[in-house]
Amino acid sequence: MSNPCNPNIQDHNSQQGPYYPASTAPQSQATHEEPSLRRGVKINYELPKTVQSIRDGWQWTSSSGAVVSGLLAASAAQLLGFFKGANGFSDQEPRFQNLVLVFCYAALFLNISATIGSFLLTDNLGELDYRAARKKSNEDLYGSTSMGAEEILRDFGASSQWEYMLFHWLAMFYLGILSLIVAVLAFVWLEETRAIAITMTLVVAFTIIPVSYFILLRPIVEPFIKPK
Repeated sequence: MSNPCNPNIQDHNSQQGPYYPASTAPQSQATHEEPSLRRGVKINYELPKTVQSIRDGWQWTSSSGAVVSGLLAASAAQLLGFFKGANGFSDQEPRFQNLVLVFCYAALFLNISATIGSFLLTDNLGELDYRAARKKSNEDLYGSTSMGAEEILRDFGASSQWEYMLFHWLAMFYLGILSLIVAVLAFVWLEETRAIAITMTLVVAFTIIPVSYFILLRPIVEPFIKPK
């Protein structure tokens, strides 16, 4: 608006653009919030001690399992080379030789799968702290709970497929060990004397039965056993 006394003089407000009250002035888009506040991550968050203990236990187990499965896969590969070599089998029917090779191949692939599964479990558990820090609240679990260890980890940020990943890894780990043992035992029955074969079968049974219980049956049976 021009000055009524002097039309050549422009009003100060007209030169600087429209005037906005302080409460209605548009906010600058250059203002950015802190990333931690915008994403809702609690920077100083710490997992409860019980959750940390469960997480650390499974991390140690999966890391150790990766080493064991890797060694078993290497052993299966070496046995496969031996079985297919010139000195592998004596005069045996091809169907028996193929049976040994099938279990040896199965041991190789199952142990490779168990090794990969161990890395996936370790990676999932490594993100537990960050995922728990993003959750709205876990204070209701700081007291006591009737949930199992796997359910607690899932509630504090583990993947929704956590239990399936865990059972798949355990199945691959167990079947990889079992396939390798069966392959060696079948070779013993084909190439060694009957006395040696029977003795090795008893040793394998004494080894496999407890392992089968602790790996496969105990997680299923234990919830139904009442503590004394």
